[in-house]
Amino acid sequence: MRESDYIADLLFEINQGPLCRFGPISVTGNHRTDSSLIVKQVAFKPNDRYSQEVVQRSQRFIYQLGLFQYVTIKVSTNESHHHVLPVELIVKEAPRLTTKLGVGYGREERLRFSGDLRFLNALGGGRSLTLTAKHSKLEPYNILLKLIQPAFLHPGAFLSLSPFSRSEKEPGFSIKRYGADFSYQQRFSYYTDGSVSYIYERDRLSVSEMTIAEALKNQDIKLYNKSSVTFGWVNDHSYPLFQPQRGWYHAATFTLTGVGLQSDFHFLRWIFESRKYTKLMEGYVFAVRAKIGSMKPLYEDKVTPLEERFYSGGSNSVRGWGRSMLGPVSSVNKPLGGNSQAEASAELRYPLYKMLHGVVFYDIGNVWSDYLTFPRSELRHAGGAGLRFQTPIGPIRMDLAWPLGEGKRSMQVHVSIGQAF
Repeated sequence: MRESDYIADLLFEINQGPLCRFGPISVTGNHRTDSSLIVKQVAFKPNDRYSQEVVQRSQRFIYQLGLFQYVTIKVSTNESHHHVLPVELIVKEAPRLTTKLGVGYGREERLRFSGDLRFLNALGGGRSLTLTAKHSKLEPYNILLKLIQPAFLHPGAFLSLSPFSRSEKEPGFSIKRYGADFSYQQRFSYYTDGSVSYIYERDRLSVSEMTIAEALKNQDIKLYNKSSVTFGWVNDHSYPLFQPQRGWYHAATFTLTGVGLQSDFHFLRWIFESRKYTKLMEGYVFAVRAKIGSMKPLYEDKVTPLEERFYSGGSNSVRGWGRSMLGPVSSVNKPLGGNSQAEASAELRYPLYKMLHGVVFYDIGNVWSDYLTFPRSELRHAGGAGLRFQTPIGPIRMDLAWPLGEGKRSMQVHVSIGQAF
C-alpha cells in the first residue's frame, strides 16, 4: 500500500456560540454572614462578559474570608435567559466557635503544646478573633490575640491587630516581650502575597555580664522599646502543601526599626530566601534552599539587639552544629549572633518502605559580625542522613549530621516534625 493511503485531511468547524454575560447574583446558605459582604468578594458585576477564570478567582476570594467550609458558584446556562447567565453563590458556613489542641516533640524544643480558640464573625462584618497559646522549652509561653478584618478595602486584602506576650529562651539569652502587631496583607495573585506591618514592643532581656561586655559593647541595655516597620513579599509555587515535590518558593523581608513611637534601637535588616523542589521520579525529590541576610545599626547606635540578630546551626539550619552555635561565640562559648548570614542546603529525598522515607543532605553557611560580610573562605560545611515518617500533616523527622573538615567534632542529632525546608 502507498504511504498516501494513510493520510487523512481533518477539518474542524467551531461554533463559538453567542456572547454571554453575567446576570443577577444571589446568595444561599449563609445564616450569620451578610450577603453584601459575600457579593463584595465577587470579581465581576452583572452585565460583565462571562469568564470562567473570573468565576474561579471570585470563588477563591469568598473562601479566603475564612468563614465557610466550602464555596460553590453556580452559573445557569439555560438558553431561556437570552444569554444572560444568573449566578448563585452557594456557601456552607463554618462553625462559629472552634478549638484546636496540639502536642509535639523536637530535640531543641522538647515537648511543645499549643491551643487555638477561634471565633468567627466576631463584632460582625466577617471579622474573626483568634486566641493562641503555646509552650515549649524555647518558648515557655507565647500568647497571641489576633483580630482579622477580611476584604479590607477590596477582595484579597486583610487587616489584622495582634497584641502579644511571649517569653523566649535561647542558648545565648532569655527575653520577655509584650506589644502589638498591626498588619496589612494583600494577595496579588494565587501565588503571591505582600504585607506591611508595624510592631511596637517592650522587651526585658536577661543575659550574662560577659555577653553585655562582648556583644553589646558594655551597654547595659536590659529593658527597652522597639518600634519597627516590616515589608514582606512571598511568591510560592511549591506543592503539595506540607511535603513539596515540585515548584519553587521565594520570600523577602525588609525591616526598619526606630520608626514611629520612641524606640531604643535603630537598625535596618533584610532577608531573602529561595527554595526549589524537583521531582526526579516517583517518590524521589531533590530540594535546594538558599538564604542570605544582613543588618546594621543606624544613626548613633553601635550595636543591634541580640534577639534580632542572625543565628545559624540547628535542625532547620546548618545541621552539623547545635542550635545557634555556628558563628560568633563568647569566651564562655555562648552564641552572640551576627549581622550577616548566608546559608544553603541540598537534600535528596527517596522512599524506603511504605510511609518511611530517607534523605541525604549537605548544608553550608555561617554568621558574621559585620554588615554585608560573606567571606567564602569562612563558610562551614555539614553533611548527613535522616529518616522521614510520612503523616497527613507532614513528616516526623530525624537527622544525623556531622561537620565536614572541622576535625573531631561530635555528631548532631535532630528530631522534629516537618521537613527542614
